[in-house]
Amino acid sequence: MFQFLRWVLTRRAEAGGDAGHASFADCAHHERFAPCGTDLAPSLADRSLELAAQNRLDEALEEVARALRFDEHSARALFARGAIRVAAGQFEEAVFDLTEALARNYAAAEVFAQRGYAWLSLGRYRDGLADFTKAIRLDPNDFGSRCNRAVCLQRLERVDELSGDLEELLAMTEHLALPSEEALPEDDEEAEEAEVAEMERARQIRCWTLMIRGSLRRQRGEFAEELKDYLEAIRWQPSDAEACNNAAWVLATSPDDSLRDGERAEALAWRACELSNWAVSSYIETLAAALAERGDFENAVKRQIEAERDMSAEERLTFGDLKERYRKRLPLRVAIPADGTGDDARP
Repeated sequence: MFQFLRWVLTRRAEAGGDAGHASFADCAHHERFAPCGTDLAPSLADRSLELAAQNRLDEALEEVARALRFDEHSARALFARGAIRVAAGQFEEAVFDLTEALARNYAAAEVFAQRGYAWLSLGRYRDGLADFTKAIRLDPNDFGSRCNRAVCLQRLERVDELSGDLEELLAMTEHLALPSEEALPEDDEEAEEAEVAEMERARQIRCWTLMIRGSLRRQRGEFAEELKDYLEAIRWQPSDAEACNNAAWVLATSPDDSLRDGERAEALAWRACELSNWAVSSYIETLAAALAERGDFENAVKRQIEAERDMSAEERLTFGDLKERYRKRLPLRVAIPADGTGDDARP
């Protein structure tokens, strides 16, 4: 979310700022001699977003409160407070502020994007989908809204639309994830840093998109294509623990004999556990499954016991009693049941 707030400020700077708004250097003068002036509110609002981008949320809320004291009807200040409240997890209050900003004709992509995220966080997926769609219509290059729209479609189980969105994201980020062919001036460090940041963001989006597409392919029983997506995600983001875990799970438990590779599964599962500081139970469970696939059932039992320490009783039985299974020297095979959830195990 803070990355989005920085993006908001960057986009405004690229647009040349806002002529006629007071500069930060003028703030003290305006507060002393013109406390009722409304031209200061937008500048204070922008300052509050800068503070939020630095994770200084309490200060950001104080700054935007000052902006609204100057002009309680300022659409920019209402947007800023809504965005900061989203970052602070105050989603219902954020929806109120952002709706007020829209009512004051501040119908920018960033407003719909922030309100969409608030709806998504509240579980209001249809409302979130509508707002993200509007944000994308206003700014087709808003990758954050495209990703969040895909999340809404996934939660609403609108698979065909989701598949289309994922393919669009992959097509849009492919060239961004590679170094520019145009040489930058040697002394243009700022432009170089911006390009590197954009490349990293594109890689993250591609990794995430490939992960979601892989999960859809799993539901269809397309195990080879699922594994291909996870391995491609790792290529773009080698330090993504979830991508490593998901690839390891397929390599360890796939019902397709040609895909299983216990040693490779163990290596990837171990990497996922290390990247997550051994704090994610499901990753340790994947390591146990990989060990079982490799025939090391003694250590598979030990890792399964370790994984279950922080699991609920329901989570422990997702695939049956795995400790007992491994004690019987039976590796795990996960098939796709009729409902497509992928949660049943078979010998």
